Amino acid sequence: MGSFMQICARVLTGGDSSAAAREAGFTALPAERSAALLGAARGQVMAAQGRSTGALVLILTSRPLACSMRLQRMDVETAEALFVRLAEGVRRPGLTVTRAFDGQVPVPGAGVARQITYRLSSGAEGRPDFALAFTGDADPAAGTQGVLTFGTTAPRR
Repeated sequence: MGSFMQICARVLTGGDSSAAAREAGFTALPAERSAALLGAARGQVMAAQGRSTGALVLILTSRPLACSMRLQRMDVETAEALFVRLAEGVRRPGLTVTRAFDGQVPVPGAGVARQITYRLSSGAEGRPDFALAFTGDADPAAGTQGVLTFGTTAPRR
């Protein structure tokens, strides 16, 4: 969770998230392997190995502006509780934090998974809102058991 925020927060503040990822032990995947994970988005895909999480795959995109970390192994219940504490802990004066979604979503190759999404909004005219999401799948056979995502969304009208 700490690596996710240290790397992904830089995406949205204009910092060098790629450098932060390299400092955390991530290395770029070859373009042919990255293309499938990026889809239509522009960006880069990096990977690392975590002691407790297995393989970590980091996807940094510039259009749309987002940062996503996929974890191969994780304790979904513990990660979910940490995510909720993290999301609700960013609330400050001038930053509204709203639980926007809490339910089941389809996951290709893994059935359905629980997803929790928060919307972070400054309410400032023309400034994008942020989405902070956790998708957890407790199926040990799934290639990815957890996905953390942080990115911009359209401003509220």
